[in-house]
Amino acid sequence: MSTSSTVSDSIPFNIDNLGSEINLEDTKEYIKKLGTFLVDWKWLVLTRPTHILVDKVMESHAHILGPLASLPLETHCKVPFGYKKEFWPNDLLLFLDRVCSEQLVFPFKSVVSPGKNGSTTTKTTSKKLHETTRLSAFVASICSKESIKCIVDVGSGLGYVDRELCQVVDGCRIVAVESEEARCTSADAANKDQGLADRIIQLPMKLFSSNIKEVADIVNATANGDSCLIALHACGDLTPTSLRLFEHNTSIVSAVIMSCCYHKMSSSFDKGRTTFRNFPSSEYVKSLLADGSVDSDLADVSFLRLAAESTKELWATRSLDCLALHAQSVAFRAIIQLYEEQNGIIFKKTKRKAVKPSSRRNWKSYAEAWVSNTDSYRRSDNQLIDRNDLVKELQDFIPENDIKEIVKRTLAFNTLRNCVQHLVESFVLVDRLLALKEAGFTRSSLVRVSDAAISPRSIAIVVCR
Repeated sequence: MSTSSTVSDSIPFNIDNLGSEINLEDTKEYIKKLGTFLVDWKWLVLTRPTHILVDKVMESHAHILGPLASLPLETHCKVPFGYKKEFWPNDLLLFLDRVCSEQLVFPFKSVVSPGKNGSTTTKTTSKKLHETTRLSAFVASICSKESIKCIVDVGSGLGYVDRELCQVVDGCRIVAVESEEARCTSADAANKDQGLADRIIQLPMKLFSSNIKEVADIVNATANGDSCLIALHACGDLTPTSLRLFEHNTSIVSAVIMSCCYHKMSSSFDKGRTTFRNFPSSEYVKSLLADGSVDSDLADVSFLRLAAESTKELWATRSLDCLALHAQSVAFRAIIQLYEEQNGIIFKKTKRKAVKPSSRRNWKSYAEAWVSNTDSYRRSDNQLIDRNDLVKELQDFIPENDIKEIVKRTLAFNTLRNCVQHLVESFVLVDRLLALKEAGFTRSSLVRVSDAAISPRSIAIVVCR
């Protein structure tokens, strides 16, 4: 799976051939090969961008970052799509060859863009409209082929997908499972306004691993016959939990799950390591990490954060000013992190966003805004520090010329992460797909449902019994 491929590059979706593009053993071979490659670039995929100074990444990998740091701003978006210079270091060229080619691409499928269908979805963003119409059209094709008339929407939110489904799936009945009661109320009101209250049943409850049987019983009592399980933006643990609901409820005959926010999966911290309840999902990847075939450091929140970042296609649509401001903001935050580390200081935000965009244009205004909107303490005695004493010290912490170079190298670091993001996400999604195949669900695939240049999470896990 690669978010770098276009629809024409991948396999057209045909539900009759679901899962035929790669078998269980080849899937295992793929993810082991990918994991080995990602481990070789641990410093890139596991370092938080705001820690690049504290972790001395700019020093230890200067030969890699330097050539990219010298590029003009407008060229950075071309690098993930194959731009390179012959005189660059050999290890950088090898890296770009692997991440920008088809060498590590998982064979995913794609659906054809639906024609204009007079969507009734209103009062939402163009991105949401795109995702809603694409997913609904795809689910409609599965329901038609499999003769399904009931759809279970987990994490249904405000009901945009459900109302769209009522338009494209004739006579369907929808069970909308949503944990936030306020959203259920709003969705119910919108459903009534469009005369759909009798077709969309709101179920205000949250799906946990511990209540799968309870939810399954309620769904079975509410639904009538076989159903298709769907989820758009199944955040954190919701994807693996939804797939378990599919596994354990035989009346759910198909599922289309679009994941997001991988880093929000529940975790625990023990003996200096973070462990996730639902990552890895497959027994095979668990065994790779356990026996050291693939470094277990990959099971880290920083790795999952990168999987959840924007695609290179989406970055390519952003303005140069946006790219520059983002790199500058990350660099400035990294300087703050270094200052804390070297001076034994802890900053605690007093506002959700310590620095507004208007204060991110230069270091001095950033530092002033940061100090104004945080409380600072000495680690040694937890003593609160006077803000007036701190502003000038922070502003003068690093010379201006050095700051300019830090920003350039931060942009280079971001560009390299942008190159590899689709492969990190592939590792997470293929692990989930592998868990399905291990459980005997051979009719399972990864399918691109939406445009990666519009929706950062465009790949669905699709499975049928």
